[in-house]
Amino acid sequence: MEATLPTGETNRVSPDTEPDFCPVCNMTGTMARQGGAYIRYIDGWSHQRVLQLTYRCPRHKCGALFLAEFDFDGGRGYDLDSKWVLRRVYPDLPGKPELPDCIHKISPSFEGLYGQALRANYYGLDDVFGMALRKAFEFLIKDYCISKHPYKEAAIKEAFLGTVIKNYVADPNIKICAERATWLGNDETHYERRWTGHDVKDLHTLIKLTLNWISNEQLTASYLESMQQQNKKGVAPQSATRSESDSEGDDKPQPESEPHPR
Repeated sequence: MEATLPTGETNRVSPDTEPDFCPVCNMTGTMARQGGAYIRYIDGWSHQRVLQLTYRCPRHKCGALFLAEFDFDGGRGYDLDSKWVLRRVYPDLPGKPELPDCIHKISPSFEGLYGQALRANYYGLDDVFGMALRKAFEFLIKDYCISKHPYKEAAIKEAFLGTVIKNYVADPNIKICAERATWLGNDETHYERRWTGHDVKDLHTLIKLTLNWISNEQLTASYLESMQQQNKKGVAPQSATRSESDSEGDDKPQPESEPHPR
């Protein structure tokens, strides 16, 4: 492959590897190289060089162009046909948010909306970030309550978020954090801010706290259910086994005590 230098000259280059994922949609696979290759100088001279290549995502729903940069790791010599190492890709967008499996099952919509909110934050769009968090949070709480009260789905969808939290969230930790996240979320979408001592960072923290409490509740319920099923299959708890052993000893006849000599 020929790469163009800032002087207009060209040199043959051989990258050690190529990007195997798209930074825009996070899909992995073989990326399609596009256009030419260019070398830029970091310090204005040829000692620190960066090779730039353009790629395109092959996914039909994406198709985004992105830039990959390779550092020259061949010392200060002029052999540009070796040691080009992939270092970074642009745009360096935040990846798919890492959420507990139970959150994905409860509210797939929250996962997508939350990811969009994080991207707004990456670009420094603070106002958009707050509004996006508020919308994502409403989907999370309503989907969570619907999973708990499926027969109330229509009522939950139509009600205000604060009403849903008040009437359908039973866990006190989830309720406390969700209420306060709603207050700050409303500040992000309304003309006048009421909680002037708090901002979008506090909203984000409360949402993460709510996620943690929901995850803890779901995980605890899962273990309780699985261990109850074991008991139904005849596996007795250790404490019950000891209790039965003790009761068996109580049923054995005890020798009569001899009268104490006067």
